[in-house]
Amino acid sequence: RLLRAFAAADVQAQGSLERSFAALDAGGSAAGADSSGSGSATPGLESEASEDLLISGGSFEVALQRQVRRQEKLSALRKRCADLQAQAECYRRKEAEFVEQLEHLFVGKETEAGDLKMQAEVLEDERHQLKEAALQQDLEHDALQRQLDEMLAYKGASEVRVQFLMDHLVNLLSQSDGNTSEEA
Repeated sequence: RLLRAFAAADVQAQGSLERSFAALDAGGSAAGADSSGSGSATPGLESEASEDLLISGGSFEVALQRQVRRQEKLSALRKRCADLQAQAECYRRKEAEFVEQLEHLFVGKETEAGDLKMQAEVLEDERHQLKEAALQQDLEHDALQRQLDEMLAYKGASEVRVQFLMDHLVNLLSQSDGNTSEEA
């Protein structure tokens, strides 16, 4: 907006300068006509420059100094406008670089997010496989525990039978020793 305002001021100042020069030309001939005694002002004297000439008493040198000051102001405004345009261009370049860096960052983050998502999927599959393996191991553990319990029960029953047989054998042997000692 500032650049457009300066450009509009530049156009307006240029138009004012052109009107001032035209008024000077018309004012010089009008001042000559007034000094010759015609006494009537021309309709073109309504512009700002011609009013300045009438207020200052028609001094060409004062008008010329004002014109020079206006041109200096105009050139200063043009220089300022050029500086602002250069700054605006610099800001545009910086903005473009910033946008490019942001795009690069977003692409990098999207790639990183995609990699992380893929790793998460792989880890999820691995977790699922480990969960299934743990369930299988639990089933095997339960089956082996049942076998162990059955074997321990069989061992206990076998020990009871062996003890019974040993007791029976000892009874038989002691009866046989008792019969042998009675026979002797």
